[in-house]
Amino acid sequence: MDQLEQGQLGLSDSLELYQKGVKLVQSCEKQIAQAKLKVTQISAQAEQESPVPEGEAE
Repeated sequence: MDQLEQGQLGLSDSLELYQKGVKLVQSCEKQIAQAKLKVTQISAQAEQESPVPEGEAE
């Protein structure tokens, strides 16, 4: 990675590392989206099971 940042790699190697980075970012974004969806589902289920009466803080 240091070689890439310092410009010591050739174009081909730089592009290969860039492509790997893009794939990692996409994978991480997908995992984050799935986690957010799961949290939303869990929160919605919890609200249905034990709703907090209006005017009361949790």
